[in-house]
Amino acid sequence: MDPDHLSQKPAFRMLFVLLLLTMVHVTGASEPRYLLTKNYQKDHLRKTLIPISEYHPFPRASERAEWESVLPSLREEYISRGNLALNGEWPPLPASLLLSFKLTGDRSGHGEPFSERSGRLADLVLAECMEGKGRFMEEIVDGIWVLCEESSWCSPVHLVIQRSGSGLPDTGMIAADPGLPDVASPIIDLGAGERANLMAWTWYLLGDQLDKVSPLLKQRIHHEIKRRIIDPLQERDDYWWMWTPGKEHADHHVNNWTPWICSNWLTAVLLVEQDQETRIDAVYRIMEVLDRYLNEIQWDGGCDEGPGYFNHAGGAAFDCLELLFDATCGAINIYDDPLVRNMGSYIYKAHIADNFYTNFADASAIINIHPFHLYRFGQRINDETLCGFAASKAFERDILDKGIGDNPGRQLHFLFNAEKIESQRPHVPLLRDVWLPGIQVMAAREKGGSIEGLYVAAKGGYNDESHNHNDAGHFIVYSNGRPAIIDVGVGRYTAQTFSASRYDIWTMQSAYHNLPLVNGFMQPHGKEFRAVVLGYSKTPGLSTLSLDLAAAYPDEAAVERWERDIQLDRQNQLISVRDDYRLTRVIGDLQFILMTPCDVSVENHQLHLTGGLDPEKPVDLIVQFDSKLKTEVEKITLTDSRLKRIWGDHLNRICLIDTHPGNKDEVALRIRQGNQ
Repeated sequence: MDPDHLSQKPAFRMLFVLLLLTMVHVTGASEPRYLLTKNYQKDHLRKTLIPISEYHPFPRASERAEWESVLPSLREEYISRGNLALNGEWPPLPASLLLSFKLTGDRSGHGEPFSERSGRLADLVLAECMEGKGRFMEEIVDGIWVLCEESSWCSPVHLVIQRSGSGLPDTGMIAADPGLPDVASPIIDLGAGERANLMAWTWYLLGDQLDKVSPLLKQRIHHEIKRRIIDPLQERDDYWWMWTPGKEHADHHVNNWTPWICSNWLTAVLLVEQDQETRIDAVYRIMEVLDRYLNEIQWDGGCDEGPGYFNHAGGAAFDCLELLFDATCGAINIYDDPLVRNMGSYIYKAHIADNFYTNFADASAIINIHPFHLYRFGQRINDETLCGFAASKAFERDILDKGIGDNPGRQLHFLFNAEKIESQRPHVPLLRDVWLPGIQVMAAREKGGSIEGLYVAAKGGYNDESHNHNDAGHFIVYSNGRPAIIDVGVGRYTAQTFSASRYDIWTMQSAYHNLPLVNGFMQPHGKEFRAVVLGYSKTPGLSTLSLDLAAAYPDEAAVERWERDIQLDRQNQLISVRDDYRLTRVIGDLQFILMTPCDVSVENHQLHLTGGLDPEKPVDLIVQFDSKLKTEVEKITLTDSRLKRIWGDHLNRICLIDTHPGNKDEVALRIRQGNQ
């Protein structure tokens, strides 16, 4: 018997809950895995880590035969990018631009020129490697000097974690943002790590050419990477993202910062650090930090930050594992572990259709994955489904002619191995059923292998997840691969997004997710506000997730029980959402919220959702609701550029309202396609 089917039977329901809680306990942080350091101690690393004199991950620019063997279409593309970069300029980053974030909360004022500098230097470096004529060197030297002269490689967004002037280390949040960086105490954030990655690869690839210009150029790069990245991370273990035992920060979660910074830190150490003992110490410390991240990942490999962060969460963890594998000639290898395999498969489990993904947490509904990186991940863990999925995305984007955009390390893997993906059979899996019990996310589609028909995804979880939205019990519905009942996602990041007033932002609130407002109350933020999984089942005909949402609401909402069943009935081509509740008292109305990008009409206790994002594949969806509910439709005009890029100029918020609810009742929605 299918074990998932047991949870349908009432006799097994409580047993299922107890078993699930036991699984979470066993596989969570209470039972650390230590996949790296438990299996590979420092003595092992001392014997296997390749010395820097022998470390040769890719051809240097001076090794012309290898660079001239790159696919001609890619050589042409990358030289073309370099030519465009030659005509650009190095945008200024004055103090006033750094201070502007403190004054306005707008990240883009500094972030855009900061990223432009990096992108321009990377394009110039790779173009010079391709062409090998020295034509790009003058601008490359200027770019190196510009980046070395930056007061900080840290984004002003993260200067709030320095404690300049207080005599305390820059490890925890403070109320007063200094606005400007303390150059004597470098902050290691995401931007600093990316800068170090770029500078390290520039040092490695163009070392001979730089020495011809001036022997001080490589020395300067080495000095800046050492003082800004390698030395601080050797001396200190109290950065929040390290999650050092006894030095954890209650206000933070281990999240994408940990593998993302570790991957760049490891790159810098392997390419630039000259002393072998320092390299061994640093690499082992990175393994310890990465282990703490892997300890926190649920065994199903799900990314609770949402698929938008996969590239820098599970994807960056893969970068780390590849660097360790290559730098030890395969002696450090944990690719057979089920957790690593599950991390890789997560991204196609979150896929809905085309570039649409289940965008819970801080994720947009439309994301662009990194196909060659995923292909490499799939190859390493022997996941043919992931390889086929990656190939389908690679061919869609024509990366063999247009190249990719990513950090230099990932681009080098692509440039010297691009032809391998040509022989991969493309395949979009479009799984019929997905259940990730660790992060409590389910998905089901009407027809496995096809975007046609209905698709539903739903989540349990709790309201203090990484990049959290207050959304325990939330669900989304797609029709023929197009969004109909949606997760709005997240707008442009500002100072408010990661502040104490985060949940004043409407996109973070449960009132703007597909959830009930109970006695006028939304779900609050906090780890204690959570859904409890009562059961999950899948059969060829039915897929069902059952949750109790009582604990997701505050005491004032007076919820004794709130069971929500979300079910896809394939035989009847129907999605049903049933809320069975009991309240200790009634002090207000009940509202059942639905968010949609579609046009909405109401007739005979039915919502008719039409249109949507794609004129060529318009949505046609019927939502039947109980006659006791009245309907209000609110048009939400979008002004945020990130939201407008996905949804257009407005969304509709549907409120189904029970103005005279009882203490105990049941409310049901029946969702089907209108063309049936």
